[in-house]
Amino acid sequence: LEQLAVEYPTQSLILVMDNASYHHSAKVQAMLSLLEHRLHVFWLPQYCPELNVIERFWLHLKQTIAANKLYHSVADLRQQVLHLFAKQNDIFGSERLLFHHFFR
Repeated sequence: LEQLAVEYPTQSLILVMDNASYHHSAKVQAMLSLLEHRLHVFWLPQYCPELNVIERFWLHLKQTIAANKLYHSVADLRQQVLHLFAKQNDIFGSERLLFHHFFR
């Protein structure tokens, strides 16, 4: 949330959140209240992973990168994940997966 606030300092934001326990933590709730003037939060129903688009991507990542594969090192695994992110970004262009920044 802090990164969103910094990268988009004046824009209104729409955030879709699932009901993971950490999304209801005091720190997250405090940040949501700080941004409430420009943040619209849509909460997904509980126990509905099929509505959370990222869950489908994690399944794709697991099947493509991890299932029945053994890597020599964590660095090799990380490289394959980054490669998949880059490939997905090429497919989706401006609608790319922004979370790839966290894996650099």
